[in-house]
Amino acid sequence: MPVTVIIQQQQQQTMHNTAQAAYNLPLLLPSEILLMGSSCDPVLLDYEWRLRYAAAHDALEQMRKHLLSRNAVLGWKLRYGHGVCEGNHSQNDVDRLTSKISACAARYRIHFKMIQHFSERLGKVNWSNGLKPLRGEDIWSISWGKDGDPTGEGYVVSSWIWNTSGIDHTNEENIAECKD
Repeated sequence: MPVTVIIQQQQQQTMHNTAQAAYNLPLLLPSEILLMGSSCDPVLLDYEWRLRYAAAHDALEQMRKHLLSRNAVLGWKLRYGHGVCEGNHSQNDVDRLTSKISACAARYRIHFKMIQHFSERLGKVNWSNGLKPLRGEDIWSISWGKDGDPTGEGYVVSSWIWNTSGIDHTNEENIAECKD
């Protein structure tokens, strides 16, 4: 994209020509170019949209795995942790998994915001069947339930994050498209 060269030159002039490390350089993705008010090839925007769509599903999958791991650690603590002082190693594991869950949720929200913003421009209409806005009350483990009951007794309603199907890995058209 020729406009990115101009934007990079403008940014370097404002930084007073100081050398920057490669990891500090802005990526200037197609969505960022459009948000700056410049034009961008719709094909490149579609590539980024599909990348973000897959990344949102990946963030949900990682969040589900961390929720299940935290559930296993909490179950172990409930079963075997009697008489152990608070602040032990298993609590550190729970805290670490909770921070990973929060990081996955933040990543999902970033990708979802971009997907939602550019879906109409790209003519994507059926994408919202599996992805929804993620609220804090949507994040809970499948076997603990919304009320935090660890016994699993009674009726448990699962959050929508457990009912999301993910990416269709069996679509032959997409596989053939990747091979070309």
